[in-house]
Amino acid sequence: MNKKSELLFAVLILMCSFLPCAADIDPILVDKPYPTVFECSPDMFIEVPGIAYISYNLGDRAAEKYFLYFKAEVLYLEEGIWDGIDKSSFLLKHTTSEGSVTQYALNYMMTARESLINEWPTMSDPLFFGWLLPLNLVFDVPKMEKDGWSLIFRPAERGGNAVCEIEIPIEVH
Repeated sequence: MNKKSELLFAVLILMCSFLPCAADIDPILVDKPYPTVFECSPDMFIEVPGIAYISYNLGDRAAEKYFLYFKAEVLYLEEGIWDGIDKSSFLLKHTTSEGSVTQYALNYMMTARESLINEWPTMSDPLFFGWLLPLNLVFDVPKMEKDGWSLIFRPAERGGNAVCEIEIPIEVH
């Protein structure tokens, strides 16, 4: 091969080595519509990338009845700093087939425990511009019902008021 061909071949090999990296980019960070990413305000997004689970226990902790838990990621794009995200920012809603609605508060202790186990920041850590906060949200629920769940996301700074509110359907296995 001549020098030009060798150089072109080397450049192509180098360019191809970067292509797999693009597949690992989190959808919440890419400017495309994704079915798992929801915009609550121009500065606050949430992604619920997988399915939720209902279990009698989580790790070595037993639920009073059941835990319903799932992963979520909050993307914060505001210029200012938030002093953490308030636990009231997450509410679980269950709607029965008859239309009856019940809401469940976040189990803050179990959510914080899951963040610490995963070596993730907790909800009490400050949010800065461009911060992507991973969370395993945990709720106490009274029954092992798999249909009719949704997450109400109404982000608020700790001790503050919600800046927006959206409802996100949750798939439970």
